[in-house]
Amino acid sequence: MASNWSDREFGYSHEIFPDTLEQQKAVGGWAREYNQLGSGSFRGAVDSLRLGNILIRREHFNLSVEQRTAAPPDHLSFAWLDDDWRVDGAALDPPTFAVWAGPQEHLSVNGNHACGSLVLSVPSRELGIDIGEPWIAILRRDAAGVMETAAWLRSILALAADGAPGEAPEILPDLIRRRLLAIVAHVFRVRAWRPPPAPPRVYRDACEYVADNPGEPIGMRELADAVGASREALHRAFADTVGLTPSAWLRVRRLNGAHRDLRAARPSRMTVSEAAMKWGFWHLGRFSAYYRGHFGHLPSAE
Repeated sequence: MASNWSDREFGYSHEIFPDTLEQQKAVGGWAREYNQLGSGSFRGAVDSLRLGNILIRREHFNLSVEQRTAAPPDHLSFAWLDDDWRVDGAALDPPTFAVWAGPQEHLSVNGNHACGSLVLSVPSRELGIDIGEPWIAILRRDAAGVMETAAWLRSILALAADGAPGEAPEILPDLIRRRLLAIVAHVFRVRAWRPPPAPPRVYRDACEYVADNPGEPIGMRELADAVGASREALHRAFADTVGLTPSAWLRVRRLNGAHRDLRAARPSRMTVSEAAMKWGFWHLGRFSAYYRGHFGHLPSAE
């Protein structure tokens, strides 16, 4: 009997999101935390296609978003990144292709314009691979047909979006596995794999310090001292990791904290003044103006 794209084994969905906090929940099994870095009204979208144990996800953003993500354990993930991205503190030349193995956390920041990513994740047992210790590989765009594979996967998503019927879903997993095995074989043949990089220490420590002191006035000298870095090193770390100055990042971080609290408080509601004071905004009118400038609406609209 012919199958379609929406039965138990083969499911397609297209979702549009007006908020990063909603979009971060779009893919089950992944640990994800999003913070909006770019200013304006957010609009994102996720196309997901499940083919048995294989998950293909295409994600779109209209603004810059800080993304902390980790795949499920014992999975291999294949990622194609459009346009300009920073991953773990390093700027990547577009388009970029990466493979990572295991539940390692990555910090990614996309450019502040319309851009996206295409990610395929699959349990390592599907490919007959023992991951061992986590590793990552970044390949040239012309290696092992990776860009042709990306174009092929996008065409599959387009067919699924059109609700294409027939036997195609049943044969696709095996075809996909063959392509992925060729890519992994190339990774090992050219010794492209390496241990995952450590999270950018200065940036990570700054995030932890602000989270531990949400309402305290924090100057740049204090922040630099707290993370054990000079002010120059602090500026370099933030430029490399998120493309912002530390002072601009501090305000954005606190606005995202207030945003997260206001959204999470529904329906019991944390008041706007409570959220503002918790995150160090003592002038309510100024907080509302900052909030509207960054998210495109007043905090009372949450």
